[in-house]
Amino acid sequence: MLNGNSPKPFDSNIAEVFCKRIKQASEYVKILWNEQNEIERTLQIQEGNILMSADKSFDEAVIEVNQFINKMKAKFGGVKTVTTLKNQTVILQKIVFDNQEQYKCRFVDEDQLTEWFKTKLTSYFYIYPQVKGKHSSGKEVIIDFILYPNQHLVEDGFDASYFGVEVKFFNLNKNFRKKMSRGIAQAISYNDSQFILQNKNVELKYSLIFSNLSFMSERSKIKNSHDKQRYHEWQGMMRLANHLKVGNFELKGTKEEYQGWALKFGDASYFSCSKSKEEVFFYLSNSDLIETTRVGNF
Repeated sequence: MLNGNSPKPFDSNIAEVFCKRIKQASEYVKILWNEQNEIERTLQIQEGNILMSADKSFDEAVIEVNQFINKMKAKFGGVKTVTTLKNQTVILQKIVFDNQEQYKCRFVDEDQLTEWFKTKLTSYFYIYPQVKGKHSSGKEVIIDFILYPNQHLVEDGFDASYFGVEVKFFNLNKNFRKKMSRGIAQAISYNDSQFILQNKNVELKYSLIFSNLSFMSERSKIKNSHDKQRYHEWQGMMRLANHLKVGNFELKGTKEEYQGWALKFGDASYFSCSKSKEEVFFYLSNSDLIETTRVGNF
């Protein structure tokens, strides 16, 4: 490194200057470190004060609510007070759930459901809309759809038979029980009907309901919100309909992005389809669900 030259004599002045600068830098770093600690401590104190203030405000609000409830109970009685509080809770829950992003893209009527069904499911089924027929009583009927499986479904175990689909939109806040019970009864009646399809008489092996409640996102909404009673009513009715060969055409996901479908009877699945980004899987679960006829004491 010296290229044959002798090293210069040690200069104590340079060493003194170097040590002085190192000391100054160290003291400066120490000052910065102390300032950072002070800032963090101040922020922690402020955050704690904010949280304590928020907790205090909430506790004060709870006390005020309890006082108001006690006044209502003393003036109007416990029953009216409880009923009023339940009603207000339902209203608040509805506002909270309806504002959540995953519940905003929803169906609003049967026309939307019908169009979605025809558009999304043609790769799996031959779909015949608005088919006329006659009930065993002699009354003329029209079913929304008659379906027949495509060959690739039959090869995967899907029964090669005609089945019906009735489209319904259920408004959870308007005539829900009435429309639900009538819709299911309507589907049941189609199993006792004969239809004219492509110039031949066709009988349905079973029928399905396709509705806004067919979607997992919709069922999840009512199951976990103020409408949970509607969910239990729906489940109970579909379990009963199962014994009369009426099931639910269920969709996994949302109307914007669905990940498959399943033909469900009560809590059991007859046949299902699952979609991934690259593949589609089909699975036959229980063929007895569409083969068994339940009459009398079973």
